[in-house]
Amino acid sequence: MAGQHAPPPSDAGFEVVRKGYDQGQVDAHMRRLDAEVSILVTDRDAALAQSAQLARELDEARVHAERLRAQVRSLASPQQSPQNTSERIRSMLRLAEDEVADMLGRAETEANRRTKEADAQAEQTLAAARADAESLREEARTDAEKMRQETAEEREEFVREREEALERLAAERTATEADLRARAEAAEAERARAWAESEERRALVEEDFSIAMDQRRAEALAALGAERAAATREAEELRESARSDARATIARAEATAREMIADAERRVAELVTARARIAEQLGVTRSMLDDTLGSLALPPEQLLAPAPPAHDPAPSRNGSSADAAQEDVSTDEPGAERDRTTGRPEDNGSGPEHEGTPPSDDEPEDAAQSGQPQAPRPHRRQRRRSKAGSTRR
Repeated sequence: MAGQHAPPPSDAGFEVVRKGYDQGQVDAHMRRLDAEVSILVTDRDAALAQSAQLARELDEARVHAERLRAQVRSLASPQQSPQNTSERIRSMLRLAEDEVADMLGRAETEANRRTKEADAQAEQTLAAARADAESLREEARTDAEKMRQETAEEREEFVREREEALERLAAERTATEADLRARAEAAEAERARAWAESEERRALVEEDFSIAMDQRRAEALAALGAERAAATREAEELRESARSDARATIARAEATAREMIADAERRVAELVTARARIAEQLGVTRSMLDDTLGSLALPPEQLLAPAPPAHDPAPSRNGSSADAAQEDVSTDEPGAERDRTTGRPEDNGSGPEHEGTPPSDDEPEDAAQSGQPQAPRPHRRQRRRSKAGSTRR
C-alpha cells in the first residue's frame, strides 16, 4: 500500500484517496450532473429568448395598431367631415375603426397570453432547474460527507497498519543487518581466496596467450608472405594479359585504319577520274555550242540557204549532232543569254573563271531543283530573228 501512487486530482474538486468509491464513476456522475444543469440553463435561456421575441411582436402589433389609428384619424379629419362625405364612406370609416379596434384587441390579448405563457414556462423551467440543482447539490454533499467519513476511517486504519508495518520493518531490518554482516565477512574471505586463485590463473593464461600469439604471429607472417607472392604472380599475369590484349587491339585498329585509308584513296581516284571524264565531255559540248552559236550569228539569207556539205559528223559520246546542239541551245534557260555581237555566252558569274569547270547543260534542271524562278523560254524562230536583226545593225 505504501508503494502505490495517488491518482491525479478530480475535476469535481474532491480530494482523491486510495479507498472509497471508484474515482471514474464519481467523475462520470459529476459530469452527468453538470450536463443536466447545463441543459436546464439552456432551456431557461431559450424561454427567456422566446419571452423577448413575444415582447418584440407585441411592440410591433402596437406600432401597427397605432399606424391604423393614425390612418383612421386622417380619414376622419375635418376636410372629410360626415357632412361632406356620403353615407357609404362614413360606414367604411366605422368599419375600419371597428376592425382596427378588433385587431388591436386581439393582438394585445395574444401578446398578453404569450407573455404569460412564456413567463410561466420560464418560471417553471427555472424552478425545476433550481430544484434539480439543489437536489444534485444535496446528493453531492451527502456523497462527499460519506466519502469524508470513509476516508477518515481508512486514514485511521492506514495509520494503524503503518505503525505495525514500521515495527515489522524494524525487526526485519535488525535481522537483515546481522545477516548482511555475516554474509559480508564470508564474502570478503571468499573474495580473498578467489583473488589469489585468479592471480594464479591469470599468470598461466598470460603465459599460454604469449605462446599462442607467437605461434599465430609466425603462421600469419608465413601465410601473408605466401599470399603476397601469389598476388604478385597474379598481378604480373594480369599485366601481361592486358599488354597482349592491348597489342592485339592496336594491331586490329591499325589494320582497320589502313583498309579505310585504302578505300578512301580508291574512291578519291575514282572521283578524280570521273571528274576528268566529265570535264572532257563538257569541253566537247562547249566546242559544239560555240560552232552552233557562230552559225546562229549569220544573216537570214545564209540561214535560209542550204548548208554546204561538211564532214560527216562522227557519232560522239553523247550521240548528238550540230542540230541537236542547236536544239539544246534554243531551249536553254533565258538566264544564259549570249552576246549579240560576238555570239558567245555572256559571263554571268557561273563560267569557268568562277567555278573552275565549264558550264553544263544541266544548269536549268539545277535551277528548277533549287527553287529559283525561271523566265519563260522564247520561241526558236523569234530568237533567230532577233539575233539576225542585231547582226545587221
